[in-house]
Amino acid sequence: MGRWEHRDEAGRGELIAELHRLTAKASLPSLREAIRLLESEQFEALTPDHIREVADYRSIELGSERFFHRAFTPGKEAAASLAFARRLGRRVVLEDLQRLRASLGRSAAESVAGARGDSEIASCGSDAQG
Repeated sequence: MGRWEHRDEAGRGELIAELHRLTAKASLPSLREAIRLLESEQFEALTPDHIREVADYRSIELGSERFFHRAFTPGKEAAASLAFARRLGRRVVLEDLQRLRASLGRSAAESVAGARGDSEIASCGSDAQG
């Protein structure tokens, strides 16, 4: 277990619940960028100062790679997910964010499909009346 990983199982569960609460507010682009960093070998070089930079909506550079170089509205949530990865372990948070990203991706696709279906129904109704 790494020095940042949480050792107490009850405390670990509380941290995961807090992670879920915070990442629920994150945007899909910020989740993607956090996942990109968590999947990168550069994650090991992440420091608390880097996390503060992300929380302040600034980009960070690890090695030769730049992360969060675009403005992400929920910088605080992205930074929190990185801090949790340092405490809980990269794999735990990465898997959690990947599930959330997949869920958000499905929700967005379903919303678009639903909107198309609604507009097609509306246009059919106007044709029938016209």
